Parts: sequence; C-alpha cells; structure tokens
Amino acid sequence: MRILEMLDGLGDGAFVVDRAGLVLAANETAGRQAGAGPAGMAGVPVWRFGGPSALQYRAAVTAAVRGKPAGGIVAACGERWLEVVCRPLEDGEVLVVRRDVTARVAAQEEAKSLRTRLLTVQDQERSSVARDLHDDVGQSMTALLMELRSLEGPLDEAARLERVRSATGLVRAAMRGLRQVLYRLTPPALETTPLPQAVEDYGRAFGSISGFEVSVRASELPHLTLDQQRALYRLLQEGLNNVAKHAQASSARVTLGAAGDRVSLEIADDGRGFDPVSARARGTGLGLNGMAERFRALGGRLDVEAAPGEGARLRGTLPVSGTAEAGVR
Repeated sequence: MRILEMLDGLGDGAFVVDRAGLVLAANETAGRQAGAGPAGMAGVPVWRFGGPSALQYRAAVTAAVRGKPAGGIVAACGERWLEVVCRPLEDGEVLVVRRDVTARVAAQEEAKSLRTRLLTVQDQERSSVARDLHDDVGQSMTALLMELRSLEGPLDEAARLERVRSATGLVRAAMRGLRQVLYRLTPPALETTPLPQAVEDYGRAFGSISGFEVSVRASELPHLTLDQQRALYRLLQEGLNNVAKHAQASSARVTLGAAGDRVSLEIADDGRGFDPVSARARGTGLGLNGMAERFRALGGRLDVEAAPGEGARLRGTLPVSGTAEAGVR
C-alpha cells in the first residue's frame, strides 16, 4: 500500500490491521522494529510485535474502527520506546503507526531528573542562608544581648565603657554578616545592568564588607541569556562567600571573560586551601555542588582546584554564541 511506503520513508513502522487487530500488511520499518519480515506478520495480532499491551492495542483499534482516532500510547519495546497511533481506513481497516521515541523519552527523563536536582539545589541554598543567619548574625545578636544585660549590674565607668565598646563591635559584626546574606539574596537587576559591571560592583562591595582585598577583572562578553548571567553571578556570590567564611585569605582575584565560544568566571584566593576529595567525602561544599548542577544544566562545567596551604581556584565555564555586549574593563 502506498501509505505504508510513505511512512517507511519517514522512518515510521506501520501496519494495516483489521477490526480484530490482525495484521493485513506491514512496511519494512515495522519488520525491523519487530525483528520479523513483513510477509511473516500477516494474520498475526499486532500486539505480538511489541510495544503497548494487547488490551491497549485492542482499545485503540476499536476506537479507530468507530471513527475515533486513538494515539499517544508510549510503551517500551525491548531497549527502545515506541509511540503508537491508530487511524481509521476504509472497510473497517485501521492504520497503526509506530514511531521510535526513545530519544524523546530519554530527554524527558533527563529533564525530570534535572528539575529534581535543581529543586535540591534550591533547598540547599535556603539551608545555607539559614545557617549563615544562625551562625553569624544569630550568634552576634546573642552575644550582644549578654553584653547589654551585663550593663544592668554595678560597674565602674571604665568597665561600663569597655562593655559598650564590645557591644558596638558585636553590632558591627552582625550588620556585616547581615549585609553578606542580603548580597547573596538580592542580586542586581541583571536585565538592565551588564554582567561585567554587576560583577565589578559586587566584588568591590564584598571586599569592603568582608575585610579582605578583592580585585576584579571583567572584560566584554558575547550575548548571554539571563539564566547564564544568573549562574555566573551566583557563582561569584558563592565563591566569595566561601572565601570569607573558610579561606582565611588576605586577597581574592575575580576574572570574568570570554575565549572562543566559552565564557568563564574564576575566583582565586591566597587562603589556607583545602582537599577537595576530603571535602566531598565529608559532605561539605554543598553550595558548590549546587553551583555545579546549575552549570551542567546550562551545558557548562564547574572546576575546583585546591590544596592545603595553597589557596583555591574556582572556575565556572559556559558555552555561548552571539555578538559582544558592552562590559567593564
């Protein structure tokens, strides 16, 4: 039949079956999918050749005989996945088309897995912010409360002045910790601010808040999607926050630039460093794990180079294309 040949050319397996689901004719692709020759399929129930169950096939064929096309049935066939569609023909015959959708099913499963991983990343980021508030701001406020309560007792002027100075220092520490958390939660309007400018502004402000030197070199970039910009900016936030909390560094260097069809952001510090393998074994570095998921979702990668006593280097790379946009040199 002409229609079977046409579907063969499209790479779809196709059968013509009667109202009972028995094969009347089949094309070459259907034979390859089923591992049998078209001639040997005649008179055999179509469900014998893999795919949906007999019940699903019967229901779809019956619906098509009644003039109600049925389709969208996706089922495994060995290591492949097939989508089956039934369409009515003349004299109660039914055209059954089987399309290989293995790639589509794999993409859907990968997208589902990615959504799950990104939700996990979001939960980890929320937990990280909560820990920062508790460990930094919360502890400073608790110590401040104790200092203020001590002022209620009998103290000479010198002791009272010392307690006031201590309380003032605790307030400053709490404000510094709170600013760091707010900087992580409220990135600039990347829709209107060029990413190089946003990176330079953040690095300068973070250095003044955290007490160590942050130098930034940001060059012109190709066109980036908003998701790409956010991933790079969040990496900047996470990287500098890790330097402030763990590295005991005197300086950090941030480099943003493009080479070929790649754009990268790198953060290097002169701190105490760490062993990445041991950190993963201890389950630490969840923030960086989340960043790695973000970059993988965008087709990029995240690399960590570190060693005890030798500082650390964090580099996120993304594939890009397009024309350059104005940046900050």
